[in-house]
Amino acid sequence: MSKKLTCVFVDPTGPACRLELCQTGDLAECCDKCPKYIGPDRGLGDLIKRGTDSLGIKTCGGCQKRRQGLNEMTRKAKALVGYSHRNKQDDRP
Repeated sequence: MSKKLTCVFVDPTGPACRLELCQTGDLAECCDKCPKYIGPDRGLGDLIKRGTDSLGIKTCGGCQKRRQGLNEMTRKAKALVGYSHRNKQDDRP
C-alpha cells in the first residue's frame, strides 16, 4: 500500500512532482527523501527545520544532511518499534 502524498509540490491530477525531481519510480519514496519537501513533518529533522525556519536561521548543506539523517533515524526507530500513524480522530472515545 502506498503512502498518501502530502507535499505541496505533488500534482494531485498526475500524481507527479511539480519540481520534476522525481522522474521515475515510487513518488512517495521520492517525496520522503526530497530536500525541497514541504508538508507535514516526516521526522525529527523536519521538526527541527521548522523551528529554525521560524527563528529566521538560514539553512546550509550541513543543515540539509542533518535533516535527512534525523528523518531517516525517525523512520528506522518507528519501524523498530512497530509504530503506525493514527488519525487523531481515532483516539476519541
